[in-house]
Amino acid sequence: MIEYRFQATDEAVEALRRLRGEWLGYVAQEMQVVVYLADGDAITIAVDTVDVEGVFDAYRLNASRAKLASAPPLEMESGAAFANSGNDIVLFSGASWSEPVSGTTVEQFGANASLNFSGHMGQLSDTAEIACITTDAMVIATNTGEGLLIRTGLKPESLEVVSDQHAVRNFLLERGYANDA
Repeated sequence: MIEYRFQATDEAVEALRRLRGEWLGYVAQEMQVVVYLADGDAITIAVDTVDVEGVFDAYRLNASRAKLASAPPLEMESGAAFANSGNDIVLFSGASWSEPVSGTTVEQFGANASLNFSGHMGQLSDTAEIACITTDAMVIATNTGEGLLIRTGLKPESLEVVSDQHAVRNFLLERGYANDA
């Protein structure tokens, strides 16, 4: 298997560390999330794309920091749960990979066709020909146990933002970060 890595950059990690501070709120859109911090910074989280050998695209989370030039928007999600500093940020690795086709699929698409998949590291197939390890999700957790999940969406270059605590917990269990004890 040929393996590539398309993970969060040092600059993105540095920007994400700022999310440990006090939040005013956030605005979640299909292609980005902007978190407004009490110190006047704004952290933008979006998706970057890379073409892997012309076979498939892989996606990673990216983040950047900017100083606010004006007041944050009035219509934003409350950052009350994250208003106290001490938030924890956990990045998760995912994978995109291609596998050779076989059987009737070869007859349909030809001998050089491949199937492309994306998932978490535990789903990476032993029969993968090309794989790209990515940073595909993050959870921001408060010191009171609330969390916000931000992950690459199903639509290319989109984000999914999950604030439902049951769904965040299920994600953590699926990724092996938490246990049911």
